[in-house]
Amino acid sequence: MQKCWHPDPNKRPPVTDLEYKIRKLLLEDPCKIMKSPDIGPITNNPHAIYKSKTFKNLISQNITLEF
Repeated sequence: MQKCWHPDPNKRPPVTDLEYKIRKLLLEDPCKIMKSPDIGPITNNPHAIYKSKTFKNLISQNITLEF
């Protein structure tokens, strides 16, 4: 994973290599990904602005439109 973040794009692995490694991992031990100790709970940043919030507000404000 860290190789994918290399500052020099030419030193990052090609997507075909990543696909191969992911498929191999899934076929050999699919539960290994889910049991990984470095994966924590997924949380949302309360200070982040998500695009869906804007659309949700617009939809709720205009829900009474008649056709």
